[in-house]
Amino acid sequence: MPNGRDMNRLLRSNSIAVVLMTIPLLIIAAMAVRTIVTDKAASQTLAGEAALQVARSFALQLETVIAPIVSKRFSELEASLSAADDYVGHLRRSTHERSPPFVALYENGQRLYPPVGDSALLFQERQYLVEIGPALKSALASSPGDNQPNIWVRVLGETHLLSCRRVGTSRILCIATTGDEFHSAIRNVFSGAMPVAGQTAELIDPWGNRHWPAEISEVIKGPAVHLDLAGVMAGWQMRVGINTTAGSIAPLITAIVIPVMIGWGLALIALFRYQAEVSRQHRLRAENAARLSHDLRTPIANLGLYVDLISRHEKENPSVVRCCSALEEEIERLAVIADNTVRHSRGLAMRVANGPLAAADQVIGGLLSRYEPLMAQSGCSLSFYGGAPTAMIKDRSGLERILVNLIDNARSHACGANVEVSTRPSPDGLVLVIVDDGARAASATQVCGGGYGLGLKVVQELAQSQGGTFKAVIGAEGSRFEVALPCEGVRAV
Repeated sequence: MPNGRDMNRLLRSNSIAVVLMTIPLLIIAAMAVRTIVTDKAASQTLAGEAALQVARSFALQLETVIAPIVSKRFSELEASLSAADDYVGHLRRSTHERSPPFVALYENGQRLYPPVGDSALLFQERQYLVEIGPALKSALASSPGDNQPNIWVRVLGETHLLSCRRVGTSRILCIATTGDEFHSAIRNVFSGAMPVAGQTAELIDPWGNRHWPAEISEVIKGPAVHLDLAGVMAGWQMRVGINTTAGSIAPLITAIVIPVMIGWGLALIALFRYQAEVSRQHRLRAENAARLSHDLRTPIANLGLYVDLISRHEKENPSVVRCCSALEEEIERLAVIADNTVRHSRGLAMRVANGPLAAADQVIGGLLSRYEPLMAQSGCSLSFYGGAPTAMIKDRSGLERILVNLIDNARSHACGANVEVSTRPSPDGLVLVIVDDGARAASATQVCGGGYGLGLKVVQELAQSQGGTFKAVIGAEGSRFEVALPCEGVRAV
């Protein structure tokens, strides 16, 4: 049967195998991820360039549809002004019909329309002059030429395009056109098919407000290219979304998830193999323990029989009867231990000797008297101070096993020490205390015991199984052990 070292070697070999199989898979996954990331970056670069081309195409189309509208408006007003005798009345009728909503006429730097003077101004004309006045001054202050720059302004909450053009030799005509007049033309531009499927675009005015197309309800949230427009749309900005393809998700899943799943599968296989081996070792240990306990039953029964025969034959000898009585108690305890070993190997609960209630101090005192000769061989002096005369216990065997393991621990590790055993009542039961004053140099006649290092662990398990606790303080000057056990009939003092 493999021992603990073999089990550790098996676990280590399985772990190494899993690591060696997983590392190449992780390397492949890392290389695939790197390739996918590189391809995705290149695709985004190409998509960004395509989006920029789309933005430039839109800008050119916007210029071609808006500029003719402005030119047509100037041509109509110029023609009507040349044919009209009362240009003030004619311009007022045009603005009253909001075609266009505002017109200004200058000659040699002097304003002819709207008329100069507050009394001559209509309410709408006064409002436009107040809000559009700075833009008018900026346009008129530009270098002289046939056409002054186009300026976008906001009047009465609406977006207007202010355009000025020289009329004749000395006059300058300025027209404010609302964005609504361009809406239909711009919508036709945006409603055209996108060069790339799923691509979106939007137009932003100089104040950051989103315009056109009105049909698009979702703002571009992903990556986008920005293009500052010129010409008649100076101050505006075109944003075109970059189309990011989702085709790289499948290779990413293939490159990462599948190798990881393979690695996990191999790890699970190795883990199952390890667990199966551990279960087999546990089963072998349980079977061996059961065989050993079963083989011990016959010798134990024979020992009890011979002790009974000896006690009957020598019943007139008090010392022999006393020794036989001690042997009978030890044989009974050994039989319980062997039976519990079999039950433990089969996963059953330990058998508890639920006999009549016994006084704890009497059980402890009787056991210590039987162990005095063995302790004397180790040079240990054994003393007992019973302080819980009313404490009654049911599991006599469990208390004896606890005490035997603690005494054997003192005999093994505190050879030649003075060992004091005492009891005292507690609110919940009984407290057993074992104290020694440390090991001394052993003489040639002393026989110190050995062990497997399991005594204190057995004591802790026995105490916990009975609902008690175990405390240990071990030092060079000696050791102190306390076992608290529940019992009946105790009176705390």
